[in-house]
Amino acid sequence: MLFTTYLSGIIEFMFCLVDGNNFYVSCERVFKPYLIGKPVIVLSNNDGCVVSRSQEAKDLGIKMGQPYHQCRRCVELNNVQVMSSNYALYADISERMMRLLQTLTPDCEVYSIDESFLYFHHTQYSSWHEQGRAIKAMIQQHLGIPVGVGFGKTKTLAKLANKLAKQAHEGVCCIHDYDLNKLLKNIALEAIWGVASGISKRLKRQGIYNAYHLREAPLRIVRSSCHSYGETLKFELMGISVIPLTCEKSPNKQIISSRSFGVGLSDKASLFGALTENIIRATEKLRAGRLKTKQWYVFLQSSRFKPGYCHHGVDIMHTHYTSVTAEIVSHSLNSMQRYVTSDHVYTKSGIILTDLQLVSQIQPTLFEPSYDRMDALMKACDDINHKWGRGTITLSQVHQPKQRWKMKQNQRSQAYSTQWNDILTVQ
Repeated sequence: MLFTTYLSGIIEFMFCLVDGNNFYVSCERVFKPYLIGKPVIVLSNNDGCVVSRSQEAKDLGIKMGQPYHQCRRCVELNNVQVMSSNYALYADISERMMRLLQTLTPDCEVYSIDESFLYFHHTQYSSWHEQGRAIKAMIQQHLGIPVGVGFGKTKTLAKLANKLAKQAHEGVCCIHDYDLNKLLKNIALEAIWGVASGISKRLKRQGIYNAYHLREAPLRIVRSSCHSYGETLKFELMGISVIPLTCEKSPNKQIISSRSFGVGLSDKASLFGALTENIIRATEKLRAGRLKTKQWYVFLQSSRFKPGYCHHGVDIMHTHYTSVTAEIVSHSLNSMQRYVTSDHVYTKSGIILTDLQLVSQIQPTLFEPSYDRMDALMKACDDINHKWGRGTITLSQVHQPKQRWKMKQNQRSQAYSTQWNDILTVQ
């Protein structure tokens, strides 16, 4: 448990949350400056739903998660710029931003693709507000991404400060620079980090309607409504740090790779090609985490929104731990052979890897053969694909004249920072 102290009028210890503003849209604007000041939306896989909006698009009433076909009229009337998701670009920009933040303090927790918690033992500036302005200026200079910066004695207060920062002119807020009691009285329960509608309803039945009420409520009432989690929130709002900073990423418990097809498929060659591509992506993540698996689940399914919905899946238990792509593909396709028929039109495939173990913790049996050569082959393939681009070396199953399972990404931008051919050229 962390306790804050005061030094020359400045709180010595402080949590900080740095959050990218409209992150996907901001990444697009870095390489397309003409989008600045215009309404922009970014769509999800297969250009289905809105997953990121510029402030101008929000002001037009476009909702987060809204299906694109529902807002198409608004888009056309207001000349809204539409982009398909470019996850390779967003992940690369995110990684660069997190590396920049880690130069400020080693106590850095990557919370999501555009959010990171920092923990500062002190500030070299005259105030935490100045520290926040320096963080914003650094990220703007190196990446061109606008961010909001919030400071608080606890992670929950820093999260609230970050929300307030996005409403402030400079995009920086230290919540302790203001009358905290007055602020908390104006913050609804649903605006508190981690408070869902179910918890909110239970608290309101006890007469707790805002963050101030939750902070001041008797501990027994909070416990009776939402058990230990409510107790944690109460202490966090009181300025007592209970939720720790998690700097080291824990190993994955499972890995999922699934994709919806650009069009419905019924022929076995295309379906197995799509499933193979899912397995390739999953096993790449497996090896990147220095993991192996012994059990996985593969599936094909049709659209839930059309009659005759079907889901065909097989749970496979392997004889030993492996991360070899060809081995997992072979067992998966052989197991799915008897399920795939031309009677169904499938729209999605995927694989879920479970029973994951770190390579360093796997204990082979006495008579188990060595798989070192196959592991070395996979490492060589990964190194080549990393250097020359994904798919340089792959399985023949995915090499088809028309990969009809590819997602619809009609408005996707180039991979400006991850593909040599897409790097911008200065004339």
